Amino acid sequence: MKASYSPKQWRELYARCKTHQERGLITGVPPNLAARLLGISPSRIFQLIHEEKLDSISVRDESGRRIANMITLASLDRRRTIRRNRGQWQPRETV
Repeated sequence: MKASYSPKQWRELYARCKTHQERGLITGVPPNLAARLLGISPSRIFQLIHEEKLDSISVRDESGRRIANMITLASLDRRRTIRRNRGQWQPRETV
């Protein structure tokens, strides 16, 4: 999912979220940090966005220029990988 909001729309959407899980759908981290967290290259992050395997949110100003680009926390949570030797995130235990 690719979404684009004005700063005002994004703040209103964030304010309506009641739980951490809901906020994870509209908040995120910059692509370079997402790459470090997943242990992959930044270019691979953009490939995953293009393949719709990662969700991104863009915040644009009044003239349409992007002022923030985030990879959603919820999509990062879905893509966690095991990188024990590099200290990366650990996969969730499934019950």
